[in-house]
Amino acid sequence: MLRFGSNVKVGIDISGDTDRYTIEPMLLIPFVENAFKHGTGMVEDPIIAISLTIEADTHLMRFIVVNGVSELDVSKDNSSGIGIINVKRRLAILYPGKHELHIMNENNSFTIDLSIYLSN
Repeated sequence: MLRFGSNVKVGIDISGDTDRYTIEPMLLIPFVENAFKHGTGMVEDPIIAISLTIEADTHLMRFIVVNGVSELDVSKDNSSGIGIINVKRRLAILYPGKHELHIMNENNSFTIDLSIYLSN
């Protein structure tokens, strides 16, 4: 909010018993950073939607980040993309067989959909 003020609409929805579970530190940050990096620059009326839900009966944490992207986004360079690659590696090591990560880039919208089965 300090950087963008009212120029970027950010929606955050958190539900479920978030105090009962923990995840590895800094695991979700690259997804939020990318949403601001690619979802604000050349996007008209930028909107970023962040959702985190935890289902008590299945212990499933679902984290979804959606942001608009411009067809003109040329911010990718040779050094970009390492954040998501590192998260994929961390997920494979920390939550083997207990996570699903879906990354979709379609219709000028970029979506990260991460599910992790947690233990308490």
